[in-house]
Amino acid sequence: AAHTLTRSEFERAYGNRKTASETTLITRDRIRELTLDPMPLPAPHTAVLAYDVAHDRAHATLTAAWIDVGGIIHVTILERAPGYMWLLDAIPKWAADARPAAIIADDGGAAREITAVLTKSTDLNIHATYSRDAAAATGNMLSLIESGLVRFDNAPAWETAAAAATTRAVGEVSTFSRRHSPGDISPLIAAALAAFYLAATPADTTRPVITTID
Repeated sequence: AAHTLTRSEFERAYGNRKTASETTLITRDRIRELTLDPMPLPAPHTAVLAYDVAHDRAHATLTAAWIDVGGIIHVTILERAPGYMWLLDAIPKWAADARPAAIIADDGGAAREITAVLTKSTDLNIHATYSRDAAAATGNMLSLIESGLVRFDNAPAWETAAAAATTRAVGEVSTFSRRHSPGDISPLIAAALAAFYLAATPADTTRPVITTID
């Protein structure tokens, strides 16, 4: 059977192993081309924070994103660590230090748990958006990567997430899928949410808002 299947297909079928996405949406080479090292700092109060949690809850990622004067979106990983409950301390800390324009999360998976606790224990506002925005955020990020209008910092997690990224159909559109991706794509989901918010929302210096995709 190994002679008639690709390596990834064989390992999935007979080895019970998770492998990189068979249909590659984003290549590691493309991420390397879009890596900026060192990453410049954003102007005060212009960055947004975004977080997401892996499907198996094994890791979580907190990112910051902003748009430079040339219209290029920059995304950096502020923290990425095993587990996800650490976000409860990290998000308020970064919100106080960075004073972001918004804090963004997908209202799905374990990220929903973090958002629920934060809304009860902090004074951060929550802005819910419609589920179709998850697909719009996915399409927007893929377009930014294809057109070269996004830059990533040099964290290895970007390449790992890109290799694993898989989408699922939602009606006639597609969205990044934690469940169907063979690895942790929380950095990519967080980046997509942040980039979509930046593209759709005028710059603001009001108090942070947690934006969720319902």
